[in-house]
Amino acid sequence: MHFRKHCYKPILPYFFILFLLLLRVDAAARADGNIKIDSVKAIYRDGKLWLKFQIDHLFTPRVVGTIQSGLPAIVELEVKLYRNKHRQIRHKRLFIKIAYNIWNERFIIQAQDTTKILTDFEKTKREASRINRLLLANALPPEANARFLVKIRASITPISSLQNQKLAGWLQEADQTSEDITSSERSSGFKLNISKLISFFVGDQRKRGNVSEWFEYAFQLSDLLP
Repeated sequence: MHFRKHCYKPILPYFFILFLLLLRVDAAARADGNIKIDSVKAIYRDGKLWLKFQIDHLFTPRVVGTIQSGLPAIVELEVKLYRNKHRQIRHKRLFIKIAYNIWNERFIIQAQDTTKILTDFEKTKREASRINRLLLANALPPEANARFLVKIRASITPISSLQNQKLAGWLQEADQTSEDITSSERSSGFKLNISKLISFFVGDQRKRGNVSEWFEYAFQLSDLLP
């Protein structure tokens, strides 16, 4: 009896190569999707310190789908200001609400003292990703040799239908300790209980890639003086 010899090519190297390719694709996809702070610039005028910066990769497919369905997404900006890189002198949080009114087909960007209404989603994404005037310090002495360090972090949280109902219930509770982040009247203002917002909506979102790494920007005040 004769046995036919079969030639089997080793398949392990091919699986190994495929595995490496998948790792590279996954890493690239995650790198493209991670929120990033970019193009940071400090502006000093009349004792006030302003920041302007860009937020890249803010709108993931999930965030886009949430907004287009009529549910809001909330952007949190966290900024820390240090004197001489060690002594923290400011710690500020700013919340921005991005929503879409499905009835009049308008996009709304609602921040601390501004409300923008737009009709184009691409323009809405550009506007929400560009922070032009964030007031960080209101009375900073013009010490030319003073050195500062700014740390910035951004995150975005899509709000589900259930969470949106919960948020609406909070806004109706008169006894909540809240912070008004709009300049509108109480009846239409977007009022948030900061501690509840962070714990309920953000939760462990920072573990899922919805938050940027801390971006550090060092400068000397003399560089900003005219």
